[in-house]
Amino acid sequence: MKSSFLSDRICIIFISFVTLGVYYPLIFAQVCNVDDQRMLNYLMSIETFDLKSIFFLKLVYYYRPLLYLTYMFDRFAWLCFESFMHLENIIIHLINGLLVFLCSKELEKRFKIDPSYLTPLIISLLFVLHPINTESICWISGRSDLIAATFIYLVIYLLLKNGLKDKSNIMLMSISYLLALLCKETAVGLLPVILIFIFLIDNNQTFHSLKNRLILMIPFVLTTSFYLLLRSYAINRDVGIRIFSGIQRHPELASNDLTTSNINIIEAIGFYIKKLFLPLPLNFIIIEINKTLYFWLGVLSIVILLYILYKRNLYSFIVMTIISFIAPALMILFRNMTWTFIAERYLYISSFGAVVLFVYLYYRVTSSISLNLRLSILFILIIASSFITVDRVIIWQTNLALFEDVVKKSPNSGYARNEYGIALSQNKNYAEAIKQFKIAAKISRKSYILPQFNQISTELQMNGDLEKAKNDYINMLKDPQTYKYPLLIKIVDIIDQELLQNKKDSNTRALTIEQIFYFSQAVKLKETGTNYYKLGQLYLNISDNINARNNFIKSIELEPNGFYAASAKKLIKSLQ
Repeated sequence: MKSSFLSDRICIIFISFVTLGVYYPLIFAQVCNVDDQRMLNYLMSIETFDLKSIFFLKLVYYYRPLLYLTYMFDRFAWLCFESFMHLENIIIHLINGLLVFLCSKELEKRFKIDPSYLTPLIISLLFVLHPINTESICWISGRSDLIAATFIYLVIYLLLKNGLKDKSNIMLMSISYLLALLCKETAVGLLPVILIFIFLIDNNQTFHSLKNRLILMIPFVLTTSFYLLLRSYAINRDVGIRIFSGIQRHPELASNDLTTSNINIIEAIGFYIKKLFLPLPLNFIIIEINKTLYFWLGVLSIVILLYILYKRNLYSFIVMTIISFIAPALMILFRNMTWTFIAERYLYISSFGAVVLFVYLYYRVTSSISLNLRLSILFILIIASSFITVDRVIIWQTNLALFEDVVKKSPNSGYARNEYGIALSQNKNYAEAIKQFKIAAKISRKSYILPQFNQISTELQMNGDLEKAKNDYINMLKDPQTYKYPLLIKIVDIIDQELLQNKKDSNTRALTIEQIFYFSQAVKLKETGTNYYKLGQLYLNISDNINARNNFIKSIELEPNGFYAASAKKLIKSLQ
């Protein structure tokens, strides 16, 4: 029997102290310009919501209602205050770290292994400090992996602790599995994990036959079917599935660096396996890898993984917890579904299995040396991981530091240089920002017009020439591209500024008519109650009551409970 001077309570407190201490600087971090700021702007535009609007949608790219529910909580609990949203990510990661601690303890009991009384603590610390996980934690939009992992790890804990004999335990696992699916599609990787566990059950137990073992999968297959059925009925148009199946092309792919994947599955497997065990260098936007190196590493990894799975032992179970959650990320290589074909955040869930596999193999390889020396080496690794993770958290504190780091590591990414230019512009370094926008435009494909778009905006901040900026935006509208709506809104905003500077009534009417012309085009691209209400107000400014009234009516039709609905109703009544 192993003795320990550390109780579970002390271990949990220590894990909490380390996790909160390492990620504490993140509370003061800026909101990332990629996705986060746009998401926060959208959330702050919402005045009311109900569960139906979360679970039953007209149009969706990713069906992740439980994730959206956490963002709604942020909106109405603390008005999307970024420090609290960052803290929320840290706390979810801490919960995951504690679940990893509990899973590690159950692994030892279930498979009757006894490497060291400190092993669960070591595994948990290596997990919470694993540098590969920083992207999911530091990026508010990376929460999908965090919260999905919570329910996935809970299923694994229940599976290891109580097995599949108890019906109530199976029900709890099925519910947790469904919640994980409602956070992120990656959770479907639990099916093969549960399947391989079933075949690892000791033959002395109840479920010897193949038939009896397969019957145990029925609740989880039914849960998956229920999720797919819910998704099919909950969404009028599932854009993500349509794009993955090839029915529809991505309407507005953010990344200009990879229009189709130039990385094959074997290379991606080699890349991901290497990242799990040797994560450096860390990079938010990855567009290039050493294809030759990762191809052969991928081949070697596949051979080793298949051999371990064939052995059907503890290591087979652990390996399945790694590859099952990497597999969905490999599917992205076939379709333009996201702006990154490979990314560090895709490895968050798999990092638990990687850490467990590393620690157990480490004990096996170093069995000839003393336990104290083995533990000392592991704690040196923990300390090294904490320094790397803290450094990465500090880089994520500002957009300027983050995208400067990205540009150094991915200099051929037009998208990275564009984001770096935005960060420079926000810090009033306009000359360097314009330089980055020009480089981005030069190395980007023609249809990617954001660098030019942002260059005009930065030049306007420098010289204040509204007429030139407006004409530049209007000229951009002549070229085929996918960002017409933000261009039109920019033109409308510039005309607003011209109206504020204008002192002649005759010019005011002409400018308002011009504003209506461009805003009408924007409304056709994005039909919302808010947009129609604003268009109605513009018509009121030139005393066109008929068009004003029609737009107010349309506003109420689209958003009967919207922010402007009450005001629109009053205006309709006054214009009758």
